[in-house]
Amino acid sequence: METYIINLEKDTDRKEYISTLLSNYPCFHLNFINAVNGKEKPSNELQHKFNNIKAFKRYGRECSPAEIGCTLSHYSIYEKLIFYKIPYALILEDDIEFIRGGMCIHSPELALEYCDRILL
Repeated sequence: METYIINLEKDTDRKEYISTLLSNYPCFHLNFINAVNGKEKPSNELQHKFNNIKAFKRYGRECSPAEIGCTLSHYSIYEKLIFYKIPYALILEDDIEFIRGGMCIHSPELALEYCDRILL
């Protein structure tokens, strides 16, 4: 399964952590995506792709530069999925942890018969 991992380029320790964590699962084809670092981007560049007015209406507050960067990082993966017509993928951030008793999806095709996305 195509697996996209959002990782700030400077966070090499997190990249190593997630690579090690997922190395036991050969079904995941890992693709590392350089995260948008909202704290380091000029605000006009962030606002070009992010609608803070809509975000304020939804969340009742302005989003922080880090939150905007995270959103744009996910958005870049969605664009890639659409462009390459990838029907499903697993999108993770580099600080995930597995817990016992979690849900196991053996067939993404079957899961997608019931929903258009799965939030873990």
